[in-house]
Amino acid sequence: MLENVISIKGFIKIESYRENSGKGVTISYWKSIAAIQEWR
Repeated sequence: MLENVISIKGFIKIESYRENSGKGVTISYWKSIAAIQEWR
C-alpha cells in the first residue's frame, strides 16, 4: 500500500503505531483535501 500512496502528489508521510496486543492505528498526512480524494 505504501508504494502506491507515496506516488500520489500531495502525500506527506505516514505513521503507524501498534500495541503489544496487536491493536494499532495508521495516520497519513496530506497537503490538501484534493490529494486525499485522489487517493480514495
